[in-house]
Amino acid sequence: MFMLFEKIGLNHKKIHFAFGILLILTGLLMEIEIYMKNMQLELFENNDYKQTKKYQNGVFKTKNEI
Repeated sequence: MFMLFEKIGLNHKKIHFAFGILLILTGLLMEIEIYMKNMQLELFENNDYKQTKKYQNGVFKTKNEI
């Protein structure tokens, strides 16, 4: 595998550098995704659903059940 890269003109340092940047970017993307999901949950919890009759015990009730 490395022989193929070396024929193109990439040495070990360039390959390691590229994989390092790829790893860092993947980690950042995962952190952003987790942050967005947490924000979504906070927005959902801060809404006034829990005070309404439609939302009881974490379940939305239909019109017939109210």
